[in-house]
Amino acid sequence: MNYIPEQTIAFRIYANGSDLLGVASVELPELSNLTETVSGTGVLGEYESPAMGAFSSMSVTLKWISQTEKAFTMLNPFVPLMLECKGSQQRADKNTGAKYTVPVEITVFGTAKKASTGSFETNKKMENETEIEAIRIINTVNGKQKLLLDKTNMIYAVDGIDIMLPVRANLGLAF
Repeated sequence: MNYIPEQTIAFRIYANGSDLLGVASVELPELSNLTETVSGTGVLGEYESPAMGAFSSMSVTLKWISQTEKAFTMLNPFVPLMLECKGSQQRADKNTGAKYTVPVEITVFGTAKKASTGSFETNKKMENETEIEAIRIINTVNGKQKLLLDKTNMIYAVDGIDIMLPVRANLGLAF
């Protein structure tokens, strides 16, 4: 890596193609493998073995400054939700110090599972939140897909390598 990733200059939030649902910060999900404890003959003690491609629940939380009309559309459980966060990341070349930007995009498919309507005070932010259960997440950096995790289609790809391909093939689901 011949650059230093410095910061996100700006980003916009889109839901189902609608631009700028409001002003928010986005808390991205933790990827936590489901595990099984391995112990017994041939193992000195025990260890946790991650189940290949199996992850616990993934939540994305949008922390809004204030309520907007468009943000409420995310709460309809019968409308599939595609949330896109498109940003511009600032980098610095390690050798020259020159600054440049690259696109960063995070796309989440899921359903809103929790919403806080915030507080209502004079001259204060409302600080409402929307929590989304992520079923599919795609991270793209500088035009290259770095992560694709699709729970319902059994796809888990990192740096373009489909880790679950042999599992789907074993099940007769290779595609």
